[in-house]
Amino acid sequence: PACRNVLVLVGPTASGKTPVALEISRLVEVEIISADSRQMYKHMDIGTAKPSREELERVPHYFVDDRLPDASLNASEFGTRGREIIDDILRRGKLPLLVGGSGLYLQGLVDGFFEGLEPDEELRARLYARLAAEGGQALLEELRVVDPAAAATMLPSNKKRIVRALEVHRLTGRPISELQKTRITVSFTPIFIGLRWDRAALY
Repeated sequence: PACRNVLVLVGPTASGKTPVALEISRLVEVEIISADSRQMYKHMDIGTAKPSREELERVPHYFVDDRLPDASLNASEFGTRGREIIDDILRRGKLPLLVGGSGLYLQGLVDGFFEGLEPDEELRARLYARLAAEGGQALLEELRVVDPAAAATMLPSNKKRIVRALEVHRLTGRPISELQKTRITVSFTPIFIGLRWDRAALY
């Protein structure tokens, strides 16, 4: 069978993932999939360490300058589209190089997990109204009753995650922590490369 390996380059912020990925591209015929949750937005160039225009033209990149800042992309959607891109790259005989960034995006692509429900805007608005009136702690306590596993991973300040978990439970009757255990079959083998720095030097 054809080799279906995917290089996955990971490391903390400012560890040099983008220049290392570009150096790899000089040695191997790769196409780069960015899992950086900031580089994907147009106009957000300062502080995101995006590849230059020349670098983007030299090596195919995906999810860089992909959308306007008001268009969101969740990890599940990223995973679905990313796997389609990986299949296309492999079909053309090139090596996909996944460069991360956001751990949640990487997990959504490499592991595959719960294909999130479409948001219910009316329900979400009601939950945010309650959040404003009652505070994060009150909604977290409510989540603790219906989904203690999810609640255990959150703080009252994790407003977006609390609202989403309550929203999913209201819509499905099932805890989001249970739904997120559902895995999608991934048809490639990820090979991880980690960049590690002395913490003081990195800071």
